[in-house]
Amino acid sequence: MVKRLCHLATAVLLLACTAHAAPKPRAATSADAKPLLRAAMAAIGKGALDEARALLERARPLIGGDRDLDLMATHVAVAIHSNRGDYDAAALALLDAIRRRSADPADEDLFSLHNALVIVREADGDLPGAILECAERTAVGYEGTWEPARERLQLTRFKDDWHRAYLFRMYAEQLTGSRREGALMAAEKARRDYVAAGGYPDSIAVLDALFAMYDRRWDDVRAAVRRVDLEKNGDEEDLYILFSALDAAGDHEGAAAIRRRIERDPPFWAVWRGWIKSDTDGQPPEKKRFSPRYPKGLHR
Repeated sequence: MVKRLCHLATAVLLLACTAHAAPKPRAATSADAKPLLRAAMAAIGKGALDEARALLERARPLIGGDRDLDLMATHVAVAIHSNRGDYDAAALALLDAIRRRSADPADEDLFSLHNALVIVREADGDLPGAILECAERTAVGYEGTWEPARERLQLTRFKDDWHRAYLFRMYAEQLTGSRREGALMAAEKARRDYVAAGGYPDSIAVLDALFAMYDRRWDDVRAAVRRVDLEKNGDEEDLYILFSALDAAGDHEGAAAIRRRIERDPPFWAVWRGWIKSDTDGQPPEKKRFSPRYPKGLHR
């Protein structure tokens, strides 16, 4: 009887211990990916790229089929690669994201992904590649089905006209003969199309500054820059172009003020800051790296 009571007491003790044991750790879910991705973006802003990559690698397996998180992770990857100057890796990250989405016409994120590819190709000095991605983005916008349709079509039109003007005019600087003449005509037409479509005044002024810079019309550069509200305009691409145009015009003080405006914000993509650094590194033009300021410069 005593032996049986001992066994019974042991069983009760084991049950009590089991009841008070620590619960098993909760399995990680897609909800855990968002704070990791936010922390990765914060790390990029501090320049801690290895930390950002480690956080991204922890987040990636948790994302599953969540498209919003996948988009966020893709932008984190692009930011890491662009800050390292590896634009081919950035392009691959974007292409992989596009493939995962299977060309769904209702998916408006495809538009932003192709738009990012335009920037990445340009950053790598690949203007034909940037022009190709501009065309792909435009097709996604016009063939898409997301609503509201009116806003989708206006955004597509504005992006297409503005980037054709910008990229064609820059590309013309790399060409000669009839090819240059054709690119110049196409660029001017795209600029007129953007104005006729009711494009944003700041964006029109930015194009005017760029065209005047290439034509060496320095008074027109300064007049175009004055039309932009530099405090309200937070678009680094716009600000970089205005910086370049003013610096080329010899207004180094005004250009420096725009550079300080750019550097107030975290360096997520680093494309335009990288161009400013190489544009002002003291090297002669024939040794410059590619940038919109030096479109004939050396490619990566």
